[in-house]
Amino acid sequence: MGYEERIYYGWVVVGACFLGSFVVFGLSYSFGVFFEAILTEFGHPRGVTSVAFGVQSLMLYLGAVGIGVLVDRYGTRRMLALGGSSSVSASSGRVERSRCSRSCSPTAS
Repeated sequence: MGYEERIYYGWVVVGACFLGSFVVFGLSYSFGVFFEAILTEFGHPRGVTSVAFGVQSLMLYLGAVGIGVLVDRYGTRRMLALGGSSSVSASSGRVERSRCSRSCSPTAS
């Protein structure tokens, strides 16, 4: 593969950023698609259920400000490593919790 056949690396970055934004905002703003099902399942009023979306959006944007400050201070690689290890740790905790019997529940008596 010669130099003429390579894809410019900037386009790879653009594609990766688009895919990341597509996933994050797709998950964030798909709330309306599931709104009626959530209302039916949990039985809360529409206003209470809508507040969940508002709080989620608020946390997304406030968290982005905080993460931006940390990335500026400590660098992208360190923050990605911290975020990745936090995700793995939380996921492994969820997996272990799913294998736990009812007696492991903190609310079980």
